[in-house]
Amino acid sequence: MYGSKIGFTIRSAKHEVTSLTRNFINFGRELTLDGNCDKYVPSDTKFSELDLGNRKLTFARIYKNVQAKLSKAYNRNKPQYNLRRRPDKLSLNQKVWRRSHAQSDAAKNFSAKLAPKFVGPFTISKIVSPWTYKLKGRNGKGTEWHIKDLKTYHPYLD
Repeated sequence: MYGSKIGFTIRSAKHEVTSLTRNFINFGRELTLDGNCDKYVPSDTKFSELDLGNRKLTFARIYKNVQAKLSKAYNRNKPQYNLRRRPDKLSLNQKVWRRSHAQSDAAKNFSAKLAPKFVGPFTISKIVSPWTYKLKGRNGKGTEWHIKDLKTYHPYLD
């Protein structure tokens, strides 16, 4: 019951950057509340000429417009996103700290807030991709971790 209402809300909400709904971008028409699936976009929008003859051209224009707006938003937000990104390049057999994702447990009287943020050190045993590394701990077991959860190990900081 609620799933269809949530889906309707998501598909009919205007995107912040494109100012178009998902349904309009995908199907060239807006969703209507009265259940009429063939009701086209009102004429007050700038993509009003959705008759069958030039529908393909209109979709191409919509696609280019959406692509240009998303690209512009990407370029506008990129400096802010990359502000605190660090270009870490980790190598094989290098020691790293791994972010701890501890969960609080009232039964054991344990608070995740007071737990260490990073645990380790671990050794990089395999480079799966530029962003994913397989770590090997003291017990010899290996697990894969994303680079965002890793930090270079410095032995003099122990």
